[in-house]
Amino acid sequence: MASATKLCYSIRYEAEQTKQIMNNATSVQRIAHKTTFFWGIAWVIFFVLFFFQANSAIAAITGQLDFGSSGSDVVELQAFLALNTDIYPSVRITGYFDVLTQSATERFQTAQGIVSQGTPETTGYGRVGPKTLIRVNKLIYLIPTDPIRSSLVSLVEDGVVPLDPPTAGRPVHLKIPGINVDSVVEYVGMTSLGAMDMTKSLDNVAWFKLGKRPGENGSAVIGGHFSGGKNGNTSVFDNLYKLRPGDKIFVEDDQGNTITFVVRESRRYDSKADATDIFSSNDGKAHLNIITCDGVWNKYSSSYSQRLVVFTDKEQNKIGQF
Repeated sequence: MASATKLCYSIRYEAEQTKQIMNNATSVQRIAHKTTFFWGIAWVIFFVLFFFQANSAIAAITGQLDFGSSGSDVVELQAFLALNTDIYPSVRITGYFDVLTQSATERFQTAQGIVSQGTPETTGYGRVGPKTLIRVNKLIYLIPTDPIRSSLVSLVEDGVVPLDPPTAGRPVHLKIPGINVDSVVEYVGMTSLGAMDMTKSLDNVAWFKLGKRPGENGSAVIGGHFSGGKNGNTSVFDNLYKLRPGDKIFVEDDQGNTITFVVRESRRYDSKADATDIFSSNDGKAHLNIITCDGVWNKYSSSYSQRLVVFTDKEQNKIGQF
């Protein structure tokens, strides 16, 4: 009986030991799984941050900024703030931290719950201090690259698109007799993704207000929609491809002047191609570049595969009325 009892206790003890070993193994397994999971999450976060930083349309700001600061960091700050016209309605990208930039910084700080009162010296209100710098850079990481947007920022940094006092009025009307275009001009900046924005109207055209005005030395840009007969729609630039060198384009400004442009050439660009030459020129002359979509419609991305650009030159001494 004693032997049987001893054997029973021995079996029970071994069973308990085995159970404990299995429990320990399960715990180790759980810890391993948790560790693997958390390390996996950490790598995903690292990859996402690295990917978005590497592919951001706007570069991260490297230091704190105050009223009077200047340089590439201010350009990046202004480009970032200009993505929201409620925050930065003037959308001036000058590379100089002026009163308008300070006011936009204050609106951004208020909207983000960073600070909403005080002065730059007392609370940091209106300056890019440590907290504001971190918040701006976190949001910059989420802006994907766009070739047109990247070209615009680099052009401003290189001083190709300075914001000098304007030498021409704002465009209000566009006429292209050769393709029966007679349209109102709207003003656009950039989308939240960093691309040139576009009018919602199929009939109106859009002047890129962050660049040159038509008639000023440099390259002004006007865009418009292309439908290509899709869904039975027609758009203002469906026939833009028909323009030939020598055809004329007329822009009326808000001062009552009409500037005449002559078509030089047309080019087609892949949607991912470098777009620098659309927004810049260095010949000291005035140009107007007209841009629209072209190519094959992709229903998944809701976009066309190409961009058609008509390059024009200002006709000298041709200012009058329609």
